[in-house]
Amino acid sequence: IPDIHKGIKLLSNSPRPKEAQRLEDAHTIVVGGAGLGNIDNFSLVRELSVAMGAELAATRPPVLEHWVDEERLIGQTGKSVRPKLLLSIGTSGAVQYVAGIMEAQTIVAVNRDKNAPIFQIADIGIIADAKTILPRLIDRVSQVTMRKLADDLGTREKSDSRNAFGARVKKLREAHNWTIEALSKATGQSPEFIEKVEKGITTPPVAFLLRFARALKIDPDTFLRREEKALIRSLKDQAFMKRTQDYAYQTLSPGEESHHLRAFMVTIEAKKAHKPLAYKHEGEEFIFVLEGELKLTLGDKDHRLRSGESIHFNSDTPHKLKSISSEATRCLVVLFTP
Repeated sequence: IPDIHKGIKLLSNSPRPKEAQRLEDAHTIVVGGAGLGNIDNFSLVRELSVAMGAELAATRPPVLEHWVDEERLIGQTGKSVRPKLLLSIGTSGAVQYVAGIMEAQTIVAVNRDKNAPIFQIADIGIIADAKTILPRLIDRVSQVTMRKLADDLGTREKSDSRNAFGARVKKLREAHNWTIEALSKATGQSPEFIEKVEKGITTPPVAFLLRFARALKIDPDTFLRREEKALIRSLKDQAFMKRTQDYAYQTLSPGEESHHLRAFMVTIEAKKAHKPLAYKHEGEEFIFVLEGELKLTLGDKDHRLRSGESIHFNSDTPHKLKSISSEATRCLVVLFTP
């Protein structure tokens, strides 16, 4: 019997895409209507649904324009829903549509026409242009979501908090259609570590939350409290001091240990490494060799730099330095940390 596996090579693999929840079972739904005007504005509704962890739906016109699949249609010829919260954006409130949302517990309507019929059944009405208010709403919802994550992380010793944190991370990851591998790359953690976080087995460091926020394009300054920012600055300072104890250096930017951009002179003795193990940190690094010859191991690749040569790299990649000349090697090193 021939070996059918011979010559077969796995090129890549990816998990089956997460199926959308049935609209009829959803707790939160965001509906986009004809008032959005075009597919670009409708994409803001889609983005809001992702930020909220909600299901996306639409009235008949967006479906006819192929902005969204017909399975997302709400109304007499579509689905009837009963969510706890329904956001109706750019919908006029036509009878055919309203028939499908009457069992929603709370309806929030956004329309720039103050006389739109949708306001007659809405619990909360917002008279505004969708393309103006949606980006602000998306930002605010994202900040609240990250604030909840920070609160869960702050009570990390409780298993319930670990489970809540992991569940929120998984929900956000799946809402953005990210694989575990994609989130692993964005946060600098292994896929196995991400799985443990999502299952509530382990609690990640604060750095994970900051990188996760940046992957979501959320500025940490918008959701961290003052004392948390102070703690993060303190941890960065400690890490900086610990790192620079491993070799001879001269600070070229004294008093700026907590600043984003720092420069210093590094001297490594001849034929010696300044640290036995590779390390990594957030941000970017620039190295210019002034004297001697340097070997930079960046990931699994070695780079040899002579006097007058330089290199710029992402410092999230594990790296280590070694002098490979018969004399001490001096380098100008500039670090940028977010």
